[in-house]
Amino acid sequence: MRAGLVSVLAVVVAGMGSSVAVAQPEPEPIPDTGSISLVPAPGTEFVVDDDRYRGRLDVTAHDDGLSLVEQVPLDGYLAGIAEVPFSWPQETLRAQAVAARTYLAWTLAGGRSGSGAAYGFDICATDQCQVYAGAGLVDQPDGERWMEAVDATAGQILLFDGAPALALYSSSAGSRTRPVQDIFGGDPKPYLVGAPSPEAEVTPFARWEVSVELGQFRAILAATGYPIGGRVDDITVATPPIGEGTASVVVASGVVGSLDRVVIPVAEIRRGFNRYGPALFPWALPAPRADGLPLPQAIPSYTFTIHYIPPPVRGLPRRLPADDLEGVGRVTFVGEGWGHSVGMSQYGAYALGLRGETAAGILAHFYNGLVPQDGARFVPDQVRVGLDWGEDMLHVVATGPFQASGVTLDAGDWQLTDQAGLVRLRPADHPVFDPDGIQRLRLR
Repeated sequence: MRAGLVSVLAVVVAGMGSSVAVAQPEPEPIPDTGSISLVPAPGTEFVVDDDRYRGRLDVTAHDDGLSLVEQVPLDGYLAGIAEVPFSWPQETLRAQAVAARTYLAWTLAGGRSGSGAAYGFDICATDQCQVYAGAGLVDQPDGERWMEAVDATAGQILLFDGAPALALYSSSAGSRTRPVQDIFGGDPKPYLVGAPSPEAEVTPFARWEVSVELGQFRAILAATGYPIGGRVDDITVATPPIGEGTASVVVASGVVGSLDRVVIPVAEIRRGFNRYGPALFPWALPAPRADGLPLPQAIPSYTFTIHYIPPPVRGLPRRLPADDLEGVGRVTFVGEGWGHSVGMSQYGAYALGLRGETAAGILAHFYNGLVPQDGARFVPDQVRVGLDWGEDMLHVVATGPFQASGVTLDAGDWQLTDQAGLVRLRPADHPVFDPDGIQRLRLR
């Protein structure tokens, strides 16, 4: 027997209070290989970080660690899309199902690139693609309503010029969605031109405000790669007319008579604040929403204005209205929405669903007239989803039997590690069982 893979039974002898340790045969060894596939038996789920997966899990060793990819049937993938509450109006759910299927089809049509090409998956499981939390997600309350939406729209996607459209969507747009070129730059798309979003009464992001001290603003910009020196006299947002490109933040700084203007893309401001702000100033960022809950990010969207009142020049008196005194030396962002605000606003779709709008009507509103069409030829039967990568160790809990490299293994907590380019699968711990169910201990 190999060390570390011996299970031990602690048998309590009735009336004696003593235990006898009985060595058990170790499980059949799993060879260390460059890649291991975990194949669930019918009814078995794999639990990873509290999410439940029902497809095959492929674990592969790479130069930077282990990757974890699930291969799952298309409907199983769509079942696990965790983008909107399942209690929302049924037509809103159907619109979301079509948008999610379309985004998958568009991603597949472009071929694997970046991390997908490096680690062998079609689409990632985070909000960098679309949020996927495993097919076990539909076991939660109202999950059957989401599955009805998936089933009712089977094969339907949005097409433009005979190909899958780029069906972008985000949580909340505030008053209106934005043309794609105004957020991401590049060329316009006729179906991503922006539209009013009737969500003011239902979204918690109709208006948000984030205020930081000037020193905090400087520190975050410096961490982002935009150091600001000297006195800051003015901070403004330069926003082109709708449809004419991305906005920038302009910081006027320096000394009296010699001001420099630093122009920073709004996307860089948002990236820097969201990446560095909470780490540098956790007591200030994210700021609270109007209802007292924290904002989901330091800067939730690309749509904001900035208010800044510079401190008075030393030795010169300055008269300000009483209401402005608190804001002196502070940088205050006032914005709307959460996310990029391109394509469909999910809160806007929610509002339209509450009004009785159909899924086709919701989609046509946000995608400039596009409606669901038969696009089954653009979506595969199986989807490979990138769950994680770059890890030295992974934990997978199997709820029932499964196979790995042709060996049948039991339910339990399993550990996968990267051993010099090989994947090693071992039990995460070695439980001790009372054969009569009297006690259970764990070896430490």
